[in-house]
Amino acid sequence: MKSKLAMTSLIAMLAIVSVGLPAAMADSDQFKKRHLEVADFVGGIQITEDTKRADLREQVTVSLSEASALYPDANRARIGVVVNENDDKFLAWIVIEREYNPETFTGVKYFHVVDAADIDNVTTITHEIDNTDRIQKKIDRLDQKIEKITERLAENPDDKKAEFLGMLLEIRDALSNGDYDTAKDLRDQLKSLRGA
Repeated sequence: MKSKLAMTSLIAMLAIVSVGLPAAMADSDQFKKRHLEVADFVGGIQITEDTKRADLREQVTVSLSEASALYPDANRARIGVVVNENDDKFLAWIVIEREYNPETFTGVKYFHVVDAADIDNVTTITHEIDNTDRIQKKIDRLDQKIEKITERLAENPDDKKAEFLGMLLEIRDALSNGDYDTAKDLRDQLKSLRGA
């Protein structure tokens, strides 16, 4: 099992380095969004305009599996560019860990930065996740469905559509009141009603 994991990690590292380095070195706006800004970070592998991809590969001494092992709860990792406040760019492993509460649509994303040349040079930045606006969008979509079904029922009464409408109203009310478990249960009942 360990040898299979090690081989998978080695293949992933080679793939990331061969694919990620050109993007890491690029200066176009297309790739700037992949840069992670970390104040006061100084890495061992600096990227300048004159840096060649082959030179970067030779300087990487920390593997993906070593960087990921520092954060066992992480679910993603990639090689990338870290930019400090002086616009100096460094090559580093970015290990991403996330704590998310699907009930409240909020959480925290941790970006653990591991220097690609020094495993002891690490830092972490956090990003708050707030997707509560998704709830409002769901409620708005439900309101649109409810309005359409109400119009159809006024033109052509149907018991099954009326039951369906009643369940949609209950789901909307549950979401509006923050009762996400009830809304999920009602959605499951709605799916079985559709199948019947």
